[in-house]
Amino acid sequence: MAAKLAVQETADALDWDRRIWACPGANIYCGSPWGAYKARRGLAVRRAVVTGDGADLAFIQWQTRRKGPARFIHVQGGPLLTQAGTHRAEAVFAAFIDHLALGRLDILAIDYEQFETRDATLALLMHGFTPVIGAPDHTLELDLTQDLDAIQAGMEQRWRKALRKAERNTEVTTHFLTDRAERLSAFDDFTAMFAALRERKGFATTLQPKAYRDIAAEDEHLLFLDVREKGERILVRIAHLSDTRCTDFYTWGNRGSVPLGAGLSRL
Repeated sequence: MAAKLAVQETADALDWDRRIWACPGANIYCGSPWGAYKARRGLAVRRAVVTGDGADLAFIQWQTRRKGPARFIHVQGGPLLTQAGTHRAEAVFAAFIDHLALGRLDILAIDYEQFETRDATLALLMHGFTPVIGAPDHTLELDLTQDLDAIQAGMEQRWRKALRKAERNTEVTTHFLTDRAERLSAFDDFTAMFAALRERKGFATTLQPKAYRDIAAEDEHLLFLDVREKGERILVRIAHLSDTRCTDFYTWGNRGSVPLGAGLSRL
C-alpha cells in the first residue's frame, strides 16, 4: 500500500523557482514572481510541495482572499505535476484539498491557464470540480513546429496581408530587450499606452501595472519586444516563454501601431 502523501509548505522562493522550472509544464503562474505580484495586490500567497514515497509529486502555488468568514482560494497554472505525480494526480489533489481544510463557505478554483494535462483534468473531474468556460478562456493557438511557409499558407488572407505589409515596412524596427533599465522604460511606455486605450475604450482589467512593473522587468521568463517606427516606440509586446509554448501575454501600442501591423512578424 502506498504511503500517505505529504504536503509541505515552503517560503524559499529561489529554491521554489529552481525546482519548478526543472519540470515539464512549468509556467509563469507557478513561479514566485507571479506570486509576488499577487501579494502586492493584497492576496495571501502560499506554496507547497506534495511528496510521496520519497518523490516530489506536485508543486502548488495558491492565492487566498478572505471576505468575512469565507475564503476564495485560487490556483493558477497548476497544480504542477511532476512526471511521478501524473500517475497519482487524483491522490495529489486529495492531499492538497485536505491540507486546505476547506470550510462550508470556502471556494477553491483551479485554472490551468491553458497548461492543463489530461491527467490533471481527469483528476479534477473525479474530485467533483465543475468546468467553467467563458470567453476569456478561448485563445488562438499556432503550431510553430510547422514550416513557416505552411503557417502562412494556412492563414486567413487578411492576416497574410497584414504580415506582408509589416515585413515590407523598413521604417519599423523590432528588438528584444534584455537590459533591466530598458525593460523598465518599455514597461513605463506600455503602461501609458495601456492607460490611454482604457480611457478610450472603457474596458475592465485586473492588471495593475504599477504593482507588476519591476517584477515583470526582472522575470527571465518574459520576453519584451520593443517595436519602433522611425526610432519612436509605438508598441510593446510582453510574452511568456515556457518549454512548450510562447504566449502573447500583454500587448499595447499607440494608435499608429495598428495600421502598420507592428510586431506581427517578429514575435
